[in-house]
Amino acid sequence: MTASPARLLGLSLRYNPRHWQADPLRAHALERARALEASDLRRLDWQGLLGMVDEALALALPLAGTIRRLYYPRVLLAVGALRLLLGLLGQGKRFGLLLSGAGSSTLAANRALETLADRVRSEPALAADFARYEAGKLEAALAAHEAGRSFLAELDSFLSLYGHREVVLSTALQPTWKDAPEAVLGLLKGLATEKTRPRTDRPAWQEAQDELLAQPLLRFPPLRSALLRLLGTARLLWQIREDTHFDATRILPILRRALLELGRRLAGAGVLEAPEDVFHLKRSELEPLGADWPPSPPRAEELRTAVGWRKGRRASLEGQPLVDPRLFHASQGSGDALLQGTAGSPGMAEGPARIIRDVSQFERLRQGEVLVAPYTNPSWTPLFQRAAALVVDSGAAGSHPAIVAREYGLPAVVGTVTATQVLQDGEWVQVDGDRGTVRRLRREQTP
Repeated sequence: MTASPARLLGLSLRYNPRHWQADPLRAHALERARALEASDLRRLDWQGLLGMVDEALALALPLAGTIRRLYYPRVLLAVGALRLLLGLLGQGKRFGLLLSGAGSSTLAANRALETLADRVRSEPALAADFARYEAGKLEAALAAHEAGRSFLAELDSFLSLYGHREVVLSTALQPTWKDAPEAVLGLLKGLATEKTRPRTDRPAWQEAQDELLAQPLLRFPPLRSALLRLLGTARLLWQIREDTHFDATRILPILRRALLELGRRLAGAGVLEAPEDVFHLKRSELEPLGADWPPSPPRAEELRTAVGWRKGRRASLEGQPLVDPRLFHASQGSGDALLQGTAGSPGMAEGPARIIRDVSQFERLRQGEVLVAPYTNPSWTPLFQRAAALVVDSGAAGSHPAIVAREYGLPAVVGTVTATQVLQDGEWVQVDGDRGTVRRLRREQTP
């Protein structure tokens, strides 16, 4: 049910978004998530495991939904007022840039990854291992010598802070970073190949703010101070969005491990072929099994049949988007545009295209290449530090790739639908983030 205007106004007066991270509700939920993750699953009975699943799912509301409901009203009022003010001043084009650049856990994780990459580059033994071994074999190779073991200890510290990040989407179907450290090692393998270009220029949002404050009307101290307060509140919009998502994903390793323990027990009883098959069963199908263990042969056969049908149906839907990107508005491009999409982040850049379809290909992206992807989520953002521009099959102006591209000052075109099919690795392209177009500059391909 939509909150009334009076309710929204009351929330905006009561809850200051500058203090959202200190909310006691959030602190309690994070503490409970850590306690659940530390549980010894093998000591829990069937109902105990299902109870853990239920409790983990319930934590998503205080970690994301409730926090946004309480602290968004004042932020959204500030965003609306800022948009109106910029329009009156004829500065509407600066709106997106002014909201970018707020600190977030995603950006902090990226900086921590770059620190680990610097460590790899600076130690010959580590650099040799990362150059020689594939991501899946790196952990064993590093564990064989002292420098590698020290590095793995640093990696463990990183994963304790950021390891609940999802590899694909916010789903327990796929392992998180801490459950699949080879994904992080593969990312580091790519990051360590060459040093990221240092960004010595001022952030784009600060440049936009300086230019805005140079307006004659804003030279009066009261108006200037009011605008800065308004801007400071509005700029929390993307931080709260990103960080509440970061908090909510803390339940993913809890869910995945609890469900896989249920699957392990079913596989041990001969009901499932592998523990991962549990993801094809419904909660209502798992509930009665604790009172009837091991499952009777007819019940076991019924579950196996359901799993087989659902696995086949899911395989038939792989690669199909949940929402057709063509339903979103596409920017009008010039006649020679190879691709048209939505203008996700302003600016223009060119470089060789590099198609990255999933986490296993992260190490292929090189400095200055145009990242072409079917989608992105927070686990992809370290790649933004190396890319010259971004082109994505899916998404809209408020989607993850567009938001983070603006944070990094990368030109981006999203919602192209077919970029990963039309473009080829190495061909030189120009990305126009203002018009939402991608042009092929020449067909010659770089390695």
